[in-house]
Amino acid sequence: LGRWRNIVACYQPRFERYTELAGQLGWLLGPDAAPDEHAQKMLAKNSDAGAWLAQVADLVEGLALPPSPPGDRSAHDAAVALPTAAEGVTPPEPVVTLPDGRELLTPVGLEAKVKELASEQSWKIGKLMAPLRAAITGTNKGPGIWDSAFLIGKEWLLRRLRSVGG
Repeated sequence: LGRWRNIVACYQPRFERYTELAGQLGWLLGPDAAPDEHAQKMLAKNSDAGAWLAQVADLVEGLALPPSPPGDRSAHDAAVALPTAAEGVTPPEPVVTLPDGRELLTPVGLEAKVKELASEQSWKIGKLMAPLRAAITGTNKGPGIWDSAFLIGKEWLLRRLRSVGG
């Protein structure tokens, strides 16, 4: 239930009726998100995109992120309320502690880690964002990139980054 609460909260500004929501959620329902025409164009704009996404996947491998469905992520979704940039809501800390004592990287923390990697590699973060969105959602629209990564969970995120990143 917490995951669906977070999904609806992320999409709230993007729809007027719940019936509009159904057509926008396909990328959240399975491990793959084949890039649509817009996403393919974003990926084709930069010849380094695949290599960048592969390095982001290597980084993600060692991070404490929520599991992908059907894994039990109830504690994860209860600990982090999305969307991260909601008006009047203070973004969560980069890391939160789950009730069982495990640490969880929040979307804010994931963003910081990826930006740190981009800085170390001398990548322009703005050029990385479009390929990241394309890999994560399969389109050029949707909730924030970091919230989207949190919503799909670690395994699906790795799968998508590696399928596009090579």
